Amino acid sequence: MVEQIGEELVQLAEERNERLASDRLVEAIQRMKDVVKGLEQAKNEFEAAERPDKDAEVAFLLAHGINIRAVEGDNKENELLSEGTVDCKRDIATVNGPSHDGVRPHATHLTKRLVEQVSADDFSRIPHTTRARLDLASLNEMIEALNDALARKLSLLNMPIHRLRQEDRDMVYEWKRQ
Repeated sequence: MVEQIGEELVQLAEERNERLASDRLVEAIQRMKDVVKGLEQAKNEFEAAERPDKDAEVAFLLAHGINIRAVEGDNKENELLSEGTVDCKRDIATVNGPSHDGVRPHATHLTKRLVEQVSADDFSRIPHTTRARLDLASLNEMIEALNDALARKLSLLNMPIHRLRQEDRDMVYEWKRQ
């Protein structure tokens, strides 16, 4: 009886090992198929890149915003010039002064809003577990209070030391020391 149980256990172990080996073999074969597919795809892409394909080049340039068109020259046949070059030759740009769009203020410049208000769309994307019982109005009130505190701190930091009261000087020295 003990021998029979031992034989059954040995048989079960052998079957399990065969299944594990076959499963791993199947996984290895699948990985090899994926590698072969990847190599074939890379080979096709490489061959396509080596072939001079005028339509593909034009499509590539069009995809990147460059419109190639045929422009007839005086004695030349068709010359290919980019639209930007042709427009640049036609239009002369006028300078109205420097543009300050998108330029951030210097660190010494006080801005009205240091932290922007949260929009309703952004607030709706915050998970309920993160915002707890906070609503949009109270969050924006906290942001306003933070903006006021930061503006006051910046005004004290940017003010000349000799114009500050002693308690403000001590606070500024402490902030700068940190």
